[in-house]
Amino acid sequence: MNTTVSAMTTPNPPALFTDLGPLPSSAPTHLWADYVELRAMTSQDKLFSHGFLQDCIDLAEDVNVDADSSLEEDGLLAAMDHGDFPEDGDGVSTEDERAERLSKKWGDIKIALSSREIRMGAARPFHLEGDVLKFELDETNGLHALYVSLLVSSCLRYVNKKRYAEITDYVEVLGALVFTAIMPKMWNVTIFGAKAPAFTGTTSQKLRQLAELIRANVMFEDAEINAGSSGDAGLDVVAWHDFGDGLGQIPVAFAQCGCSPKDIDHKQLEASPASFNRWIKPHHPAVNYYIAPLDFRSNTGHWVRKPGEVVLIDRSRIVNILKNYNQTVTYSAPAFVTEAVAYQVSTGA
Repeated sequence: MNTTVSAMTTPNPPALFTDLGPLPSSAPTHLWADYVELRAMTSQDKLFSHGFLQDCIDLAEDVNVDADSSLEEDGLLAAMDHGDFPEDGDGVSTEDERAERLSKKWGDIKIALSSREIRMGAARPFHLEGDVLKFELDETNGLHALYVSLLVSSCLRYVNKKRYAEITDYVEVLGALVFTAIMPKMWNVTIFGAKAPAFTGTTSQKLRQLAELIRANVMFEDAEINAGSSGDAGLDVVAWHDFGDGLGQIPVAFAQCGCSPKDIDHKQLEASPASFNRWIKPHHPAVNYYIAPLDFRSNTGHWVRKPGEVVLIDRSRIVNILKNYNQTVTYSAPAFVTEAVAYQVSTGA
């Protein structure tokens, strides 16, 4: 199998994380579970509990974290006296009401964490003991480093914006590794992201290069694409088998990769025939994939929201694919994993 996977690195990068205090107060439970895992991993004692969550909420109220505009854009924050922690008739939540809601929130988070233990088991470097989540990294277990990379990639709202590109580039590399695992032998797999080494020039030129490789029909005029654009037109990874005869009528698979929970509804269809065929049109419709580091599961074990006409590969599926196809042999953890594990912050700060 021919695979092109390479990661971009930045010399002397700024600190990976910014402020870990802001809470995902109005977010689905799977994002709360990510937050708790992130805080367990970065705490000085490598654990997080019900009591620590209360400390985080108290501190968040003190510093009014809902004013953080970068997090408001993700729709992950609401005033702490609304949503999960509503007010009483006088405009202030009673202590008993807040304690009850906190207990319910922690109970929901624990269900999500327990679900992850069942689905990913020893591939996940976290273990829930009663009301305490412990981070226990096994450096000999390549899946642990993989899991940390997926967790960090799912928590971009806490990552320094100057490090975003490093992480999103990595997710494309990971998407190519997933494709390498699940595609039949002798298929070609390559990245088609903005910095893909196999394609050069403008977006228009890259699309024409790809069309030639997969024997697709070009459906656009150059004037339809901004002359200065060098983007990926909504396609991150591509796989195909040319049968060695150059005649076309070949199987093709396209994938879009994404980290943001707010983008998943529309980005999952960017590489679909209904969208991408306006640029180039394979002789046979490409199979559409969406690959995301998010653990996109509800507490019932089902999808948070049912996907559209797409093969959705989320965190659980990425872990299981790389484990079952023994891809950890070739998997190389990005540098930010070591940095994330070494990062420490006082609990409640």
